[in-house]
Amino acid sequence: MITAGLVLTLAHDEALAPLADFVCVTVGELQPHNRLPIATQCDSLESQQALWDELITLPGVLTMDLVFEDFSDVEDFSSEQLPSRWKRREREGRTHDLTDEISTDLDAEEST
Repeated sequence: MITAGLVLTLAHDEALAPLADFVCVTVGELQPHNRLPIATQCDSLESQQALWDELITLPGVLTMDLVFEDFSDVEDFSSEQLPSRWKRREREGRTHDLTDEISTDLDAEEST
């Protein structure tokens, strides 16, 4: 079982309601600035990634931050299967090269 602790940043309180539909999600108490701690439990890294992809697209969910993850009892996995912002960038058709982003940010700062 893979257990993860996450913090969702919500746009509004109404974003809480859809979370009740997920049996593998335990919802904590809403914190200041609409931050919501949650815990997820999944059977595989693939099902965890699918869940996270679904959670981040829920209406009213602005961001999702990983706080901790325990997959110590999962056997036979490779680092390629672990969640990665680089893989998410690839799925979204974005590049690995942060140099472009940094230079774009610097160009924007110089023009202001």
